[in-house]
Amino acid sequence: MTRRSDGLWQEAITINGKRKYFYGKTKAEVLKKLRDYQGETEQGRLFREVAEEWWEEHSQKVVPSTMSGYNARFLCAVEYFDDKRIKDITPQDVTKLLKSLQDKKYSQKVISTQLNVINMIINVAIINGDITYNPCSAVQIPKGLPKKKRELPTDKEFEIVENSDWLFPFFLLYTGCRRGEALAVTYEDIDWEKKVIHINKAVGFKGNIPYIKSTKTEAGHRDVVLLDKLAARLDRSKTGLIFPNNKGELWHDSMVQRKWKQWQRRYNTSVTAHQLRHGYATILFEAGLEPKDAQYLLGHSTISMTQDIYTHIRQARQQEYAVKLNDFLNK
Repeated sequence: MTRRSDGLWQEAITINGKRKYFYGKTKAEVLKKLRDYQGETEQGRLFREVAEEWWEEHSQKVVPSTMSGYNARFLCAVEYFDDKRIKDITPQDVTKLLKSLQDKKYSQKVISTQLNVINMIINVAIINGDITYNPCSAVQIPKGLPKKKRELPTDKEFEIVENSDWLFPFFLLYTGCRRGEALAVTYEDIDWEKKVIHINKAVGFKGNIPYIKSTKTEAGHRDVVLLDKLAARLDRSKTGLIFPNNKGELWHDSMVQRKWKQWQRRYNTSVTAHQLRHGYATILFEAGLEPKDAQYLLGHSTISMTQDIYTHIRQARQQEYAVKLNDFLNK
């Protein structure tokens, strides 16, 4: 123990490779703080302490929109476990939390995200030496959870996009791009001879400010077909962003949302950008493309994502066919 120039006594110990300092006016005060800390360390850290550490570290590694999506699940986990010691959390505890969400009719996606967030938080505890076993590894997502499906665009909405004088929704429908991917496409990304568009980046937002980032997944890097009807609406003589603001720069998030709402009001539609992406999947389905080919064009990371959408399209179309057949026979 050493005495500092300001008169305080100081002692330091190393915990998991990190130096921890204790100060006091007397040696006895320093020793008491040290014993209290060691006693607390033996009991282990609280869940909320590890959770806050995870949030601080993870927020530096992923884009803000991803952390925004985690926010509600982070708060839910902290509220549920709160002052429980991280080493005392069992698979049964995690299962009870997921069951409580199931009872509240949360969707499969929400509950899967909840488990993923808890899993990442506890992995931080493992890395820091708090525990050696992750209880999430023994937990399964409850069966029979509702899956929230986005509605496909209707025939009327297809027609609205076709006749719209705004290129952006038309571009989304006939490329299947995610909104951020479309906003990042430049005329230089178009190979007019091979009739493909190189999708190799996307626009993300920190708050309202746009920036260029990688695509959502590695599979997002792809070449989509430049369909003839889209090529007819593009100007080969232009350069730079296909969808710039009035300064030739990236749109701010608020501008994108404002322009979309204005377009919806003008054409009396509620169709979303993501629905148009599903509309593109419908085109691929009805054109007879195999799921593996559709997976590439849509930039899905797994074939199961594409198959789920194809199944949804097939079921929706069957319902439409039933209505049309009944209408015909009832006339």
